Amino acid sequence: MAISIYTIFGIKFLDGVTGGGMVHTAPQHPILGGDALEKIEIILIYEETRRNLDDAVNIYAQRFPEIIRSLTSFHRTVKQFTTNGSVQPKKRVRRATVTGVNNKINVLAATAANPHASTPEIWDIPEC
Repeated sequence: MAISIYTIFGIKFLDGVTGGGMVHTAPQHPILGGDALEKIEIILIYEETRRNLDDAVNIYAQRFPEIIRSLTSFHRTVKQFTTNGSVQPKKRVRRATVTGVNNKINVLAATAANPHASTPEIWDIPEC
């Protein structure tokens, strides 16, 4: 049995060639977590099968019989990796709030003057 150690994204993997294929084992990564490691494994198998999704799903099922993954989940993972360049979910960009110091004072004053005013009515108050 041939054993080698390689590193991907700072994670050490242990390769052991057994009978039909390689076995990858890795510790739980504090930043990536187990889900990301599983997605990395999917990408590695996908590349190993020369970008054939059907073969990749079959090999994954042989190596990890306790984990069931569909063709769709493989397709989503590969698509995410090819578009974002990462298996991590893309961070969502939120619009910054418009509440500055002057605006806070205006909103508080409008709320104190009329506590039953709606949000659109408060935002229509002109700047002082």
